[in-house]
This record gives sequence, C-alpha cells and structure tokens, in this order.
Amino acid sequence: MGGHRVPARKRVGEVGREVGRGHALRAMGKAKKVKSKAVPGGPSASASAASASAPSPAARVAAVAGPASRSRAKGPKRPVWRRAWVRDAEWTEDEFKELAFWAKQVLALVAGCAVGAAGVVGGLGNVVFLAAVVLGFFVYSASYLGVDPDDVGGVAAIAGEGILPAYAIFLLVWTGFHTARGAGWLS
Repeated sequence: MGGHRVPARKRVGEVGREVGRGHALRAMGKAKKVKSKAVPGGPSASASAASASAPSPAARVAAVAGPASRSRAKGPKRPVWRRAWVRDAEWTEDEFKELAFWAKQVLALVAGCAVGAAGVVGGLGNVVFLAAVVLGFFVYSASYLGVDPDDVGGVAAIAGEGILPAYAIFLLVWTGFHTARGAGWLS
C-alpha cells in the first residue's frame, strides 16, 4: 500500500456541470460548431450518410405508436367537461362514458342537497335520486347533446356508468343535510 498513488479524478458534480454548460451553450446557439472533415470512403463517411437518412426521434415514435396516435396529433381536443356544454359535439364511446360518470356525480350531489334540505325521508328519496340522476342525464344527453345512446354503448351501459358511486354520494349528502336540518343548522 505504501507508495502507490491513485490519480486525481474529477468529482461527479464537476463532470455534470461541464456537460450541462456545453449543452446549455449549444441550446442557446453560442457554442462553436465544428465541422468534421470526412475522408471519402472512410468510416466517418458511412456514419454521416447513415445519420442523414435516419428518421428523427419524433418520426420514430410516431412509427412505433401507429396511426392512432398520429390522428390524435391533428389538433388539441377540448376536455370532456368543456365539450359537455357544446351542442352536437362528436363523442367517442369512452369520452361519453366519462362524461356520464362525472355528470352523474354532480347530479347526485345536487339531488342529495335538495332532498336532504327538503326533509324527505324513506323511499321517496331514492325515487328522486333515480329521476334526477339517471333520467336527468338521459334527457340532457338526448336533447342538449343530441347523442344517440346506441352510438355510445347502449342505454344499459350509459345508465349503469357511475351509478353506484353517484348513489353513495347522494346518500352521504342526503344524510348530512337531513341531519343538519334536524339539528336546526339549516333553519
């Protein structure tokens, strides 16, 4: 062990900073561009010819992803909640089911507030839930959005989409508002 000396190395942070500076300079366009002189028929000539004909990384990703991802890149699509207010918008089955799920959650919240604040008890509250949430969404989607249920999965699929979480929200809010009303907090 005596007398053997390990050569000094740069710390990891120093190497990273040097690379980072060079990358930042290249990104800003301030780095010197060095042209390499290719010898005809040499190894660098074939490498530069291969890199010139190689597709860009974006083109490679699009080729691997397939035509479905290329069709999505045509333009920005509006989020589902924004298109919910647009008459006669085009809907895919998945988008419409997502709209059905979230619209039913909101309708259940509103219906639970109304039924609880009104003091409704018993089975009548459940009937109000079904009328407000399921029928309310069907009327909205058929009359305002102009969507045919058969085009987006059928009546049963749309009616069942998000109904149990919506019912849970309805029951919780209904119970909370009914309890608050009974305690005199909503007088």
